[in-house]
Order: sequence, then C-alpha cells, then structure tokens
Amino acid sequence: MRRFYEALFEEHLEEASFFFEQRMYLIHDIELSWRDHEEYEVRFQRHYEGLLYGGEPALKACLEKGIDGDFGEFHTALRVFLQRDRYDLLCQVLDERPYLDEPEHRHAVWTAIVLTRNLDHAARFIGDVAERWPDLVPAAIQTIGWLRLEDQQPFLEDLQYGDVDYTEQLLEAWVRLAMPASLSTLEDIAFRGDQDGLRHWAALGLARLGSRRLLQFCLQDVSIGGWSLLPVSVCGNQTLSARLLEQYGLEGVKHGDALLALGLLGEAGAVPFLIQCLKDEIYGREAAEALNLITGADLFEETFVQEQVDEDELFEEEIEAWRNGEPARKADGSLAGEYVVTLTQTAATWETWWRDNVGRFHTDVWFRRGEPGHPRNCVAALMMETHANRLRWWLGQELFVRFNIDMRLELEMPINIQIGAAQHIARWIEEHGDQFLPGRWYFKGTVLGG
Repeated sequence: MRRFYEALFEEHLEEASFFFEQRMYLIHDIELSWRDHEEYEVRFQRHYEGLLYGGEPALKACLEKGIDGDFGEFHTALRVFLQRDRYDLLCQVLDERPYLDEPEHRHAVWTAIVLTRNLDHAARFIGDVAERWPDLVPAAIQTIGWLRLEDQQPFLEDLQYGDVDYTEQLLEAWVRLAMPASLSTLEDIAFRGDQDGLRHWAALGLARLGSRRLLQFCLQDVSIGGWSLLPVSVCGNQTLSARLLEQYGLEGVKHGDALLALGLLGEAGAVPFLIQCLKDEIYGREAAEALNLITGADLFEETFVQEQVDEDELFEEEIEAWRNGEPARKADGSLAGEYVVTLTQTAATWETWWRDNVGRFHTDVWFRRGEPGHPRNCVAALMMETHANRLRWWLGQELFVRFNIDMRLELEMPINIQIGAAQHIARWIEEHGDQFLPGRWYFKGTVLGG
C-alpha cells in the first residue's frame, strides 16, 4: 500500500508539472485567446489538490521532487508547502535545490508564492532571501511587484538599480507599485536610456504615475520610438493618434505595436489606414485587433488551421505524400488540424462594414468597441474571450492609467480569479462610473485637451 501511494503522489507531481509548464508558455502565445489554456488550469488543480489532501506521504513526495525534480515539480511542491503552512519544508527545499539562479527556477518560486497568496509567508521569504538565498532576490522583487506589497518598498529601495541580476525585475516592480520615489529614475531611463526593453517599462511606469512629460517627450520627438508606442497609447489622445498616422502612414507599417496603439487610442480617423494594413502579411492580425477595438464590428470567420507535421511520426508513404504537397491526415482519413474562429483579415469585408457604419463614428471622440469610450466598455473589451493575453494586459493598464481603476490584472492569475476581479470592477463602475464622460480621453482621472 505504501508503494501505491508513493506512485500516486509521484504521478500527481509529474502531471501537475506538465500542466503548469504548458500554461506558463501558452499564456504568452499571441495566437491563442486567454480562455484557451483554461483546461490546463483545471487539470493542474486536480493533481494539486490530490497532493494537498494526501497527508504526510504527499509532503514526503513533494520534498523529494522539490529538491530533485524538474522545475514544474519544484513549483508544485512549493505551492503545496505554502498552502499547508509548512514554510519549514519550503526552506529545506530552497536550501538543498541547486541552480536557483536559473530563470525557470526563479519563476517557479515567485509564482508559487503569489498564487497561494499567503502574505505572511511572502513577507517571511522576502525577509530571508538576501542572506539565505541571494540567487532568489529577483524572485522576491517579482513577488513584491505582483502582490503590490507596498510595505515592502524599503526592500526595493535598498537595492541598487543597474545590477545586471535584477535590473528588469526591479524596474517592473517600481512600475506595478507606481512608486513616486522612482519618478526621476524612470525619466532618466525612458528619455536618455539606450535599451528599448527597459525604456518600454520605464515609459509605462511614467504613464502609471501620471507623468505629462512622457506625452510631451514623445510628441516633440522627431519619430515616436517603438519602445513608447503602447505606454503612450493608454494615456494619449487624438493628437497622438494623428501623429502616429502621420508617421506610420507616410513611412509604411514598421511596427505592429503602432497598429495596436492606434486601436487603443480609439480615434475613428485611423480606421481607413488600419483597413489597408490588413493586407500586410506580418501585421495583419494586429490591424484586425485594432479595428475591432475601435469599431466593435466583430467580423469573425472560421478558418482551418492545419496541424504541424513531425516527419518522425509518419510512415514512409505518409512522408512521401506530405512532401508532394498533400495535407496531413488523421488515422480516420480526415484532415489533421482544427477549425478556429478569428477576426477576418479580409480588407474588402472591413471596407464594406465601414462604408455602412461610418456615420456612427465622429472624429475627436475616443471609441471602444463601437461606442464612446468609458470604463464600462473597457472592462467588456478586456473580458472578450477572443482576445489574446497581451492585448488584455494593456487594456488593464488602460483602466489604471486613464481612470485610476486598478484591476491588478496579471496574466499568471488563474482565470477564475481574473473573472472575479473583472466582475468586482464592473460593479464599482456601475456605482461610480457617472463621473466619467463617454468618449473623452482621460489621463489619471482628468480629461485631456486636444
């Protein structure tokens, strides 16, 4: 019987690891909607709960795999310890686990802490990390930012920005916490930095802090850089939209983020240009998403996506047929692949729709999904099942930057938690949303001028 339970808990850990790793990669896949990985969450939870309620034998299995297993098993074991209030076992694993400086191990640690949402254990880990597990300082920084632990700001203030081991994590934590003390550093990075990835985060931090200098800097610059496109799109207005149209319309599409930025800015004058961009083989998807953000046309189509072929899994006659251009087929003879529903990238379809509906759209009005923009339809857009996570994350930033409504959306959140957070925000908007005028561009709760 003992061996039976050992095998059972080993299987739970192995399966939980697989589903954790799959979800970790899928949440960043721009080809998938944010609900496409829900099944992985549900199946992970089943194995996770099997370990939670497995008593001491389950803890023993978690201890062993936490030290020697793959990083998914490592993550799962830490979550079990935290949920079972066994911080001592978490410490034992971290003391004995090798390679804690690897990014996947750091990710496994901080996601285990934030997803169990035990603030006491989070505080203990942050207090212990510098002396006991210095390789995990970046994980502690991620924990502080993700959980918005404002009482841990002194920990961040003691760190030296520029340390190559945690520069990006520290910057992201400043941004999530909207720390006023970081304003001058963020300005220095955004306006004088030479690394676009860091400038991008710094620009978002300035937007979240309500810095008007960010907009002034971008509008005065000869060319609005790719690093700033999405951050300024959640705080700009029709002036910025016109500037982007002038820059990218004349020079040709060079950045997919420019198209998404036009969609987030929501000015109807961008629609004809976005329709033309649908023909671009690289950026057609972003153009369709931007159009739908403005118009709410929901011009979806069902297309067949062929399954990728691994020749090592085919018989010789199947390989020959595949190389001769015949589509891959399943054992029953049907085509290998699936039908997916996506926004159409057929320009003629959008042109027809726009011709029939253009009268509903006025210039100098901020539109979100076919209606004058308001927090109410911003939340509705964020919760559309067809949107990929990247776009949804920026819609969450939009709520905070424009209206000071902090949903605290994070892509690692379980889907049921995201839904609950959106419902909570929607109820707040129903009670307090009258303070916002539909169709006006806001920045930190104040209407922007033209």
